[in-house]
Amino acid sequence: MPRLLRQRLLWALVVSLALHLLLVFQAEIPLPDWDGSHEVISVSLAPAPRPVAAPKPPEPEKPARPPKPRPMPKPKPVARPEVHEPPKMPPPQADATPAAQPVAQATPEPEPTTSPPVESPADTLPKIPDEPVSVPPPPRHVEIEFRGANGSKGAGKQTFDRDENNHYRLVGEMSMPVVLFISGSIEQHSEGLITDKGLQPLKFTQKITGSRPQTASFDWDAQSLVMDTGKRTETKPLSPGTQDMLSFMYQFMFMPPLEQMQITMVTGKKLRTYVYNFEGEDTLDTPMGKLKALHIGRSNNDGDERTELWLASEYRYLPIRIRRTEKDGAFVDLMVTRLVLTE
Repeated sequence: MPRLLRQRLLWALVVSLALHLLLVFQAEIPLPDWDGSHEVISVSLAPAPRPVAAPKPPEPEKPARPPKPRPMPKPKPVARPEVHEPPKMPPPQADATPAAQPVAQATPEPEPTTSPPVESPADTLPKIPDEPVSVPPPPRHVEIEFRGANGSKGAGKQTFDRDENNHYRLVGEMSMPVVLFISGSIEQHSEGLITDKGLQPLKFTQKITGSRPQTASFDWDAQSLVMDTGKRTETKPLSPGTQDMLSFMYQFMFMPPLEQMQITMVTGKKLRTYVYNFEGEDTLDTPMGKLKALHIGRSNNDGDERTELWLASEYRYLPIRIRRTEKDGAFVDLMVTRLVLTE
């Protein structure tokens, strides 16, 4: 570029710059009037506050460890109760079934003993059922021998037999002391059927030394009883469950004794209803050993005559003691000396 031209451009640039500076410093720029009465607000920027952390929930308390159980003391061995075997019976007949061999069993671990509850005197009495309970079939043969005891004289024997047709036959023989209203011997026979309610007599015969035989015939279909004393014959209505003097003692094999019983019985010349009461449980000291028995008894209206029976608890409630007391205090007391029972 020619030198002259460069000088002209440089001067033009200087002049333009000077004009611009003049305009900047001399020109007035109108600004809005501010009212001095306006309130001045000072604003300052501050850093935002830091968020406060929420407090931590308290830690749950650790459960206390349960105390270690103390070891239980080893139980002391319990003494085994003594087992009293029942008195030995004479060997049964040849047709009796052999006894089953005992089965060996493991001996259980002894358990800690505890004090037994205190029993009141009423709790020691045996519990007699209010109603008859089911019992096994009657034995095929029973034989019982008696002898006078407790200062009494006399002896006796009773036999019971059952056949395959459920017919029974009872025979009783007693020798009585002279002190009673009956002296000499008494022979009694009872024959009849065995039903689901026990013995059902068909005929009863009684022979007393020096007296005529007495018989009683039972007609259950006609519900009549014919009694013949040898001097007179009498017919009476026959009520269900009527027994004779011999069969009623063996009826307890089928219907164990109750707290109170009303038994209609024929003696050969009389038909009466007697009330027998449960007197308690006794242990009899017999030639066979100690036998547990249920004691029942009855008294007449005046209470001065009394008949008592002891029924063996372990031998099908068979009679093992018979006692008769008269008005004047005379008595006969027969105790079992031998008992044979064949199932």
